[in-house]
Amino acid sequence: MAKLIEVEELVRKLDLGSAAADAQVRSSLLARAVALPLGRSAWTWLARALWELIASQPAGSPARRQALAAALKVPVKSLHRALQRLAADEDEPDRDLLAGIRVDEAGTGESALSGDFNELPADGLDAFRVLEGEATLGLPEDVPHEAPMRHVGVGGHMSAGRIPADLDAPAPRAAGRDARPAAAHPRTSPPPAPQSAGAAAGDEELRRVNALILQAGKARRSFVSGADNVVRCWIGLRDEAAAVANEAIPRVDIPPEGLELTAELYWNDQRDAKRLILPAERSARSGDCDLRLSVPEGERFVSAEIVFRYRGRAFEVVRVEAFALAPGEPEEAHHQVQVRVQASRREVVEVADSQPVDAIFVHGDDRAQAGDAQAAPPALRVFGGEGGRGFDLDDAAVAIRWLNDTLFSTEKLVVRRQAAQGGEDRLDADDPDVRSLLRDMARHGAGLYNQLCDQGFTDPGERIQVLNLDAANDVPLEFVYDRGYPLRDAPLCEPGLAALHAGEGSCPVCALPAADEERNAAPVICPYGFWSLRKIIERVASGDGREASVPRGTRRALPPIDAVAFASSHLVPEDERSATCEALQRCTGHLLVADDWLQWRAALKSHPPLLVVLPHHGVQAALDYLEIGDPAQDEDHGKLSHAQIGRDCVNPDARDPGPIVLLLGCQTGAQTETGYVQITRRIQQQHAAIVLGTLAQILGRHAAPLARELVAELAAVDDPQADFGTVMRRVRRRMLARGYLMALCLVAQGDAEWRLTPRALPGTACM
Repeated sequence: MAKLIEVEELVRKLDLGSAAADAQVRSSLLARAVALPLGRSAWTWLARALWELIASQPAGSPARRQALAAALKVPVKSLHRALQRLAADEDEPDRDLLAGIRVDEAGTGESALSGDFNELPADGLDAFRVLEGEATLGLPEDVPHEAPMRHVGVGGHMSAGRIPADLDAPAPRAAGRDARPAAAHPRTSPPPAPQSAGAAAGDEELRRVNALILQAGKARRSFVSGADNVVRCWIGLRDEAAAVANEAIPRVDIPPEGLELTAELYWNDQRDAKRLILPAERSARSGDCDLRLSVPEGERFVSAEIVFRYRGRAFEVVRVEAFALAPGEPEEAHHQVQVRVQASRREVVEVADSQPVDAIFVHGDDRAQAGDAQAAPPALRVFGGEGGRGFDLDDAAVAIRWLNDTLFSTEKLVVRRQAAQGGEDRLDADDPDVRSLLRDMARHGAGLYNQLCDQGFTDPGERIQVLNLDAANDVPLEFVYDRGYPLRDAPLCEPGLAALHAGEGSCPVCALPAADEERNAAPVICPYGFWSLRKIIERVASGDGREASVPRGTRRALPPIDAVAFASSHLVPEDERSATCEALQRCTGHLLVADDWLQWRAALKSHPPLLVVLPHHGVQAALDYLEIGDPAQDEDHGKLSHAQIGRDCVNPDARDPGPIVLLLGCQTGAQTETGYVQITRRIQQQHAAIVLGTLAQILGRHAAPLARELVAELAAVDDPQADFGTVMRRVRRRMLARGYLMALCLVAQGDAEWRLTPRALPGTACM
């Protein structure tokens, strides 16, 4: 049964004591708490904690901006008044985050919210509004009510926002617990905000996902347990008879005939799907999607995931939540439907001829990160056109740990043996260490595939989009192997190896996926059984897709690769660094080399379209860092921590298209507080187009050759229609054929639809 979380339990779940000195970690933990079913005292405590964090952090800092975004979702009236004052300050550095806070037309910053609690934004507590009725917010004794906020930007500006005197005043009492809103009006929402002066009529996008619950044909504010229910959802302007998403869809160009979307639902092993048309007219609503689910008897809370897809890709992902009541149990004021946006990637509609995606894999859940494990769905949900299906992947973490340890040591042994023997760069099928490693990799990959199949999984198709809601881990889909579990003495598949060396797209002999009789006893190891060599896997992060650089209708080609910035740890052998510099110069014609992060930032001011970094990934004081140059140099020059990664390190002016970033670090599998996975995502959020990293640790000697091979492939593209997903798959095949085993572990973050523009000048061989 779902229960409300109060202060003591919330503090225990968040474990803030270990993050007291780290504002970024504390901000992340507090932001996650917004998704939990909090009680009155917990919401009060959370509002205070976020306000104190906002007041104490520098303007523009990631911790302050994340805290501001979370504060918008907390339904404490006095906190929203404080945010309104910030929004009214034209010099407030983080004002862009506060666009949804309404102020009066004169811009004086006086509250535009009435005393009616129902008019609070529907961001944080749609399901628990009544509980704020008697809440009071106290301030620390040493902070006067009108003390200036302690945030100062890099330019020395101190915001006019002040800790408001009414932040500790009691909020208006909400309706009593016996209040009964009319059944046809599950919740009351404010009307759409008026368009700003001067805006063209119909030019501003105000539509959101709307949802209501139907049971036996009647609109409700809760599900009925032990009965069939319907979630009716649509995209349109705010409807007072429905719950609305906490974010409007940003303005995107929609063709005159409208946009065909598919809405797919998943909850508790139940699924449903319907099609709808989103009209181009911005005041028009889409058609209704009635998605059905049956709530078991005794269930007390429902949190259903709904994915809106365009050409297979995620357009909008929301979670619809409400209490479930027994038949005849009366609805109370706090029984409300809540619609929360999990991911928005509406810009996909601007690429009308994109390659259709066969399936979306949604991995992880923000509630699990916040400690609410009982509410979390299965680790992996797959949406393939008929509604979602849930799967657990218990073996994934074990496989990655094994891969980090074994691939690194085996690769080191093979490289040194080839160097001692003067052998060529070619996958040696007769090398017992190579065969043993590929066999065990295939076994782990087959274990993942068989675990999925045991839960009813079927092949999802060639193109997959992965939406990752897990802040710390990637689901290793590239590692999945569907040729069957190899026998102990299984040899490498000779036709498959020949096809790999010839650049073919498949093995001429092996049936993929494997037949049932070979799923647990495969006679050969075929390289094409690995999904990384056969499928195009597009990884995108959760949240708003506007953080990364993405293709659009009139801008979908990356610029020619005519310049490259290069930095490397000196742990990469000097001969490999020199060979890489020479190859990059030949491939691009213009090379910018940096030996520390100050030089790197200076090099990026000329906006090279390709960034190649071969750093050492290390940990100091439980903080991840990337190190380039001489390890003996000053720490402030050579090391870059996760929190220091900003746009000046990736895309200083947030230009579009953003750069391709190749981040191939040695020992990149270290598990720490943030980890390498979060570093690659952090880089993509700085308006990069593509970020390429690894699932496993990589030998320093291998990082440089892999970078040279990948840059050679990118520079050699002569087809303006070649997309990055296809190129990445081709690079993995070429690298494995040349004996670089870790090519199987390359992971690309970003839109696979980016086109690679051929260079105007004739190129020369890069290798």
